[in-house]
Amino acid sequence: MMKRWFTLIGFVAGFTAVVQSATAQDAGKRAEAKSHKARGDALAAKGQNTEAIAAYRQALATDADLFDAYEDLGITLVDEKKYDEAIVEFKKALEKRPTYHRGHYNIAYALRKQGKHKHAVESYRKFLAAVPKDPDGYYGLAESLKAMGEKAGALENYRKYVE
Repeated sequence: MMKRWFTLIGFVAGFTAVVQSATAQDAGKRAEAKSHKARGDALAAKGQNTEAIAAYRQALATDADLFDAYEDLGITLVDEKKYDEAIVEFKKALEKRPTYHRGHYNIAYALRKQGKHKHAVESYRKFLAAVPKDPDGYYGLAESLKAMGEKAGALENYRKYVE
């Protein structure tokens, strides 16, 4: 009986060491990813978007769960007019954090900039369903409705924007 007890204690101790090692590795990877993201933020602030995009991608390659890097990568891609790529990143951010309602707005904005107004309207409506007091959603929705020739809907949303 005593031998089994020592074997169990040895197993638990070994398992604990493995878990602690994995946790330390995860913390190290997270710190490295945050460092890449911070570099991306600094580069984006200076308008060095190509380098910022590379830094954000490096952050995500290091830690695919670094939510903020998806958002900032998407925003930087929009600045570069790489709308399809940006939409992919915003969708990944939404997968990671379904309560990231701003993701719907960002997707809608990118779609509107591409002239895909019908799809933009859908995304703006998703955003406004979650955040009905945000005026930006009404402005974007109005712009897309106007582009689609839906003047009454556009006017209604422009009014909500200025209220």
